[in-house]
Amino acid sequence: MSRGNWVDADFSGLKNLYDKFSSSNMQRCKFIGSDLSGLLLKSNNVDSCDFSSSDISNSHIQSSNLANNLFKDCSLKETEFSRSNINGCDFSGTDFTGVTFQNATLINTFFKNKSLKRIRFVDCQVDRITYAFLKNGKADLTGITLLAPKEGNE
Repeated sequence: MSRGNWVDADFSGLKNLYDKFSSSNMQRCKFIGSDLSGLLLKSNNVDSCDFSSSDISNSHIQSSNLANNLFKDCSLKETEFSRSNINGCDFSGTDFTGVTFQNATLINTFFKNKSLKRIRFVDCQVDRITYAFLKNGKADLTGITLLAPKEGNE
């Protein structure tokens, strides 16, 4: 498995990665238009990275922290997010066919899509903002628990 600490790296247009990343840190990296299908991210911290227009289908994101990442116009077909914290990410225009979020926490996460009916949630927690985006996109909210607001934030 690949491990590393990448900051401000540009991996745009990367093709056929087919790799596994474990215990890595990625900050402000660019993966724009990359083929990351079949990727395994396990126990990673991924912060402020741009995955716009990338193919991340058939991938597994496990026990990772994703913060402030851009997944605009991506293909996430058949991808699973499990036991991960997702905070401040943008999934607008993304293909969610067969996507599962399982035991994940989603906070301040932006879903602006025509339809979110193809996403499956299993034992997930979301904040009110994320819940509103999912409800507006007609996602099946079964399997989602609304997080209590933090003290002072109503």
